[in-house]
Amino acid sequence: MFDDLDIESDGRISAEDIQERLRQVGSFKTIKQIKKNLRRYDSDGNGTLDFCEFLTLMSVSYTHLRAHETLRYLVCRLLLE
Repeated sequence: MFDDLDIESDGRISAEDIQERLRQVGSFKTIKQIKKNLRRYDSDGNGTLDFCEFLTLMSVSYTHLRAHETLRYLVCRLLLE
């Protein structure tokens, strides 16, 4: 799932990565909106989520969801909280 969001394969999920994935599913949020929600999980303050920060986001157990549903949940969680 991390790799699905990490479009540049640089080990970080950026607001631009999330915006592109949202665009691919027909949704749109501004970079400003996405960055606001990323800050909740960006513990080092660099504006992106590394794998450890991503794991923090994943800390709630959603093992009953299939992978694509979990990915959808994560994107929605980042945008709606």
